[in-house]
Amino acid sequence: MMYFLQNKMKKYIGITISLFRWFSTGECVSKCRFSSFYFKQFTAFSHKPQFVFCSRFTIDEDTLKLIAEIVEERDLKIWLLSEDGSDMGQMSLADAKTIASGRNLRLWSVGKTVQKESENQANINHDEQEEILQLPVYQLISGKELFNKRNEENKKKAKNVKEKILRVHSTISQHDLEAKINHVFQLLERKYPIRIEIILKSEENTTSTETFLGNIKTLLQDKATIASIQHSSHRVILCLKSPNNNTQRYLIHQKTIANFSNGINLIDRFGASFDHSSTDLSASTSVQRLNISKLHWQVRNENGSISLNTTIPGNIYTDLFNAGYIDDPYLYNHDVSQRWVAYQNWIYEVNVTLPLVENMVCLVFYGLDTFATVVMNGIPLGHADNMHLAYPFCVHNLNDKQFHLSVAFISPVIKASELAATFKRNFGYSVPPDCPQLLQNGECHANFVRKMSVSFSWDWAPAFPGVGIWKAASIWTVRGCAIWQFAVSPVLDEEGKFWNLHVHFVLFCTNAEYCLFSIKINNLNWQWQSQLNFGQNYELRLLKCSVRDVRLWWPVGHGDQPLYTVLGAVVGSNWQDSKSVRTAFRHVELVQRDLVRGKSFEFFVNGMSVFLKGANWVPADSFLHRVTPQRLQFFFDSILQANMNCLRVWGGGVYESDLFYEMADRYGILIWQDVMFAVSFYPADEDFLNQVKTEVKYQILRLMHHPSIFVWSANNEIELALAKRWYPTTVSYSTFRADYMRLVWDTIYKVVNETDFSARPFILSSPSNGINTTASGGIADDPNSDLYGDVHFYDYMSDMLRDDNYPIPRCVSEFGVQSLPDLETWRSAGVDPENAKLFSEEVLHRQHHPLAHFSMLQQTMRHFPLPAQNKSTLSTYVLLTQLYQALVYKIAVEHWRRWRHRLDESTGRGWTSCVLYWQLNDIWQAPSWSTIDYGLKWKLAHYYAVKFYAPVLATANCSSTSGRCSVFVVSDFTVDLVNVTVEVRFYCWDWPDPLASIKQPVRSVPSQGSLLVFEFPYGNFFHLITLAVLNSSSGLPLGPVNTHLLTKMPRLDGTEVGRVEVVALETLAGRRFLITLRRSGPIVPFVWLRADNLTGYFSDNGFVMVDRRLLITFQSYSKISLSNFRNQLSIKTIADIY
Repeated sequence: MMYFLQNKMKKYIGITISLFRWFSTGECVSKCRFSSFYFKQFTAFSHKPQFVFCSRFTIDEDTLKLIAEIVEERDLKIWLLSEDGSDMGQMSLADAKTIASGRNLRLWSVGKTVQKESENQANINHDEQEEILQLPVYQLISGKELFNKRNEENKKKAKNVKEKILRVHSTISQHDLEAKINHVFQLLERKYPIRIEIILKSEENTTSTETFLGNIKTLLQDKATIASIQHSSHRVILCLKSPNNNTQRYLIHQKTIANFSNGINLIDRFGASFDHSSTDLSASTSVQRLNISKLHWQVRNENGSISLNTTIPGNIYTDLFNAGYIDDPYLYNHDVSQRWVAYQNWIYEVNVTLPLVENMVCLVFYGLDTFATVVMNGIPLGHADNMHLAYPFCVHNLNDKQFHLSVAFISPVIKASELAATFKRNFGYSVPPDCPQLLQNGECHANFVRKMSVSFSWDWAPAFPGVGIWKAASIWTVRGCAIWQFAVSPVLDEEGKFWNLHVHFVLFCTNAEYCLFSIKINNLNWQWQSQLNFGQNYELRLLKCSVRDVRLWWPVGHGDQPLYTVLGAVVGSNWQDSKSVRTAFRHVELVQRDLVRGKSFEFFVNGMSVFLKGANWVPADSFLHRVTPQRLQFFFDSILQANMNCLRVWGGGVYESDLFYEMADRYGILIWQDVMFAVSFYPADEDFLNQVKTEVKYQILRLMHHPSIFVWSANNEIELALAKRWYPTTVSYSTFRADYMRLVWDTIYKVVNETDFSARPFILSSPSNGINTTASGGIADDPNSDLYGDVHFYDYMSDMLRDDNYPIPRCVSEFGVQSLPDLETWRSAGVDPENAKLFSEEVLHRQHHPLAHFSMLQQTMRHFPLPAQNKSTLSTYVLLTQLYQALVYKIAVEHWRRWRHRLDESTGRGWTSCVLYWQLNDIWQAPSWSTIDYGLKWKLAHYYAVKFYAPVLATANCSSTSGRCSVFVVSDFTVDLVNVTVEVRFYCWDWPDPLASIKQPVRSVPSQGSLLVFEFPYGNFFHLITLAVLNSSSGLPLGPVNTHLLTKMPRLDGTEVGRVEVVALETLAGRRFLITLRRSGPIVPFVWLRADNLTGYFSDNGFVMVDRRLLITFQSYSKISLSNFRNQLSIKTIADIY
């Protein structure tokens, strides 16, 4: 997905700027830009602008009111200053951005205008003077100045953080309240003022509030004094101070030692002895791996003004939130207001007591984010500078069991700026893009930092560039050798007769000696062993340990997923260690054979063609430790329900957790794995490339045993950026091309090829031309070609419900349109969807794409009547935008599935073999391309995916140009589908039953392909059709009944459509409920079922109810009674918004 969008929108930039440009005449523009509509303003206006609206189609009065409302809500008039501070006058924000872009400058908010006269104000009459003086003022400055100003602002905010805020709900348990008060005592000992905010329930009375306050006063006893109490409608604020103003701040005393042979007892009340219940012993007693994540960690900022308890894994933002220093980072505009956190340096520390000490002790951090120094008893052990690496720090002859451990992080934002400046100073050029677009509210130079790129912002992600120990931490005590990495990769031999088990051992050893290595596959009763001489910190690679008679692993829908446990062990004279992984046997091949024009791009698993059906995966949270096993389980359940077999792990996030890949192995979900590089150009100096080599090798060894990973892709969209010259620069693009090849070909490809033994295909970029890109020297002329490789397709202006607006490529690895998240999800962000508008400030704050918001409005206007003025709230547009997105994804996927194993002989296009929409999930609550929002609510598009990804589907391509509808059957079955019937029924909105039907017997549908069954005339006779593939003998459907709209949705109110009601509710096993719906009157368009405050999904939603009775199930992920479920269930149709 794109980070810097200039490439895809060159022809649309003028459109965006023109939307709110102030014109000097009232004459309507003849050419309708923005595809369907255009605004123009009259000159004579004072406070309320007037507009003439030009359109390709008839616009009703409500629509005109809505447009005026949009302009009124967004006061885009500003006052602009030049670089030297001189007035440039009053203009629209769009015009100011145009001026800034033309001068390669940026806009900096100065504040409001002041009382002064200028030449620009000379012609302003007295009535307008007061309004003009309230205009926001912006100044043109350079990108570097912008960064420096933001830096200074955030530093000031950080220095001003003094007061500690502790928030508690009046419903808190007594146990949790006591824990909170104990934390208050700790902070008071450090002479920090404390503010306790008590959040009351709306129905709570005065008596219960006073009782709760009395409870707090009792717990405080004489250790704290209440300085003041403030009451409001829903809050009570207590300001506390220490009863003794001379209380000394408690300090952790530490004594530096010259070496680790002498121990210092540093256990104090902030430290803890190790909890041996969390000790994970290896198979032997020679290596103990002790989890130190659960110890009593603390974190403080560098100047000591903030100190708090913390949890590991974690992030500094969530640490501060949990301790009451900041509000929920995902509320309101806190991604910007809390940015001071990212400009601080933070120190995590803990005291450790080991149960025993061996010859070597290794501190192991599986994830440090990002720039950190690890210190033991005051002595630095080493540094970290890559979030995508695990870091072991080994110490010999540590005799004492007790020590003090600290991890000091520096600001990644400031470090990124320093690295970029150093690179430019050393090599004479900058590496674009320097900064994200301003509307993303992000930070600069993310391409210089090996950190989750989206933490600096993206067009769907907030900027939370924090720090922290984001994965588990442990201590290993080692007597002989410890296995650091044990990696296996089964590879089919060239003749296809047996499997070679390629194995990697990476050990940490105290000394050199002969070791016995063994490998065992439990399920096969197979083992191998050999004795070798091993030295300190040595890597051993074993080749061709042949394995026969195995069961094959298949993607879901093609067979089973048998997994085998491979145990690796190493044994010395008086020690041993072992480690196991779960792997499987499967062979993947990317076939790129010559076609009429171009080449195919088709993946085969175990010799069988697999059509990739799925979506792109992005980080599921800005704070990755919050992606729990329960959330992952929900996602994989949702993937399977939607008949998907593939996810693409996109290159701007992270290499996902072990559990993520284990679930993919277990469920048969293929993983297209990007290496973590996306959209930006990257430095290619020796230090950076060496870091990349280490990262890629570590991650390949970590992940190579997973059968679900079927392809490595070196990056996302960098080849496309180079080919299409996305970024303006004074440096020759040949420089960036050379840097790119050093990164991708000389570094990433080389490491992958040497480490993974060609166990799966490798592609240089996505999109790319596959082997044609390689033949072109690594960068194709058109990486988005229909005739080669994969494509990324986005179109925000065309009518995406028209089949002929889509390309016909070999593989679509990205496409999509935006929609709004669920009502509950908006509420969790502090936005009330019943009162907010589509263009409200709090909504636009979360829209990071320059065209998507207007595109959502335009496209809904194109296909659906605009809602009534009194219903034009955000909640209405949630339904409309989700419905439009669902229809677009349905049209697109069915279009590309119809081209499976079909070729247009005249153009050479077709033979489509994959469709992965952008994107499955969200990182926060915001408008996006996802089908499951951050609140785990299925959007309507995900319900539609259940049908458009079904193994067997009847689908129609209706063209207004040809006046005909073509009916196809697509099948993913590996055998021919014989003796079936295709049925098409014809409906009108104002009639309860089908007005006509066609049944067409089909003798055979080819396996893994599509078949044109018949055609019929297409016109405005009917409003919609349903299509189904039936068993000819039983008449029962073999797949979903597919609904296809033939006309634009008319304006319908409740009197013109039928009614839907719930006539029965039953409880089923497995937390499921059965809902019986009954329709009366005409067919009902787009029924929207909701289960508020519940995580789960319906068996269908957003459907046109053509049946008189319909059974729907709801799968709940929490225990709930039937009566409570009835209270949460609601039904809405599209007629309810008119």
